[in-house]
Amino acid sequence: AVVSTQSTGISDDSIAIYEYKQIGKKYCSSAFYPRAQYYHVKGRYIGNRYTLRNIRIGQSLFLPTANNPALPASIINAPLVEMKISQVSKDEILNLVHDGCRIEEEAS
Repeated sequence: AVVSTQSTGISDDSIAIYEYKQIGKKYCSSAFYPRAQYYHVKGRYIGNRYTLRNIRIGQSLFLPTANNPALPASIINAPLVEMKISQVSKDEILNLVHDGCRIEEEAS
């Protein structure tokens, strides 16, 4: 799964999670979770939104499976799904952090 963060320069802490598949020589993606604000449902940060700080290699995102028709039946039967981040584009993270800092400086 690939986690995509909001990159419009406005920090709303929204994320989307995609599954990338290779079909022949082409890659295609399908959304596991549509862009929205998701909250910690497990651990010491329960109730807090997932943010850019949570997007790092090795981090697990625990998300509820209810009301998500994009998930396969084998996953939707469990109350939570664990998405483990295995790859992060450092350039994209730096761009997002830079955009957020620039917006905050302008707002002050």
